[in-house]
Amino acid sequence: MAIDRYSKDYHLIDSVDERGRIRTETKYIGEAYVFQNGLDSARGAGKGLAALCVFSWMAFLAALYFPSVASHSVYAVLPCAFTALPLWFLSGVAVTALRVKEPFIHRDADRFTLRLPAAAAFAAALSAAAVLGAALALGLRGQAPLAGDCVFLGCNLVCFVCALLCRRLRDALAVQIS
Repeated sequence: MAIDRYSKDYHLIDSVDERGRIRTETKYIGEAYVFQNGLDSARGAGKGLAALCVFSWMAFLAALYFPSVASHSVYAVLPCAFTALPLWFLSGVAVTALRVKEPFIHRDADRFTLRLPAAAAFAAALSAAAVLGAALALGLRGQAPLAGDCVFLGCNLVCFVCALLCRRLRDALAVQIS
């Protein structure tokens, strides 16, 4: 069962239109939020976050594209594949940072304060697990590494570094109640 934590931030207004139909409109009554360091600083951090997300997505796709010994090991390829989920969340935060106008709503504030650090941490952890799994696969299999193994390891390291850099941007996107 889903919990809607933002339902108390809205007020429903019922009205009757000229055809006699009941129309329900929502009005935001929650607290307004602004960036602590100002909108310009947040836009710059949003651009940096978007660039890091694009770079991470390219590295993620390249890691899965080339054939490698690691791509045939479940303990290496599954963490790499599941990195797509936190990358998606980070991309959503980046888009929100580029499009939001001050003052903004509680849902957007939670994206900056809760989703950004958590998604960056999970992306870093999954990328690190993929690197460790690939190293384990190369050590256990005894096969000569393929060229795709270097790409797999390198691209997952790129995702790891980008996730850590995304996490560092959380201070520039810190919010406060206006």
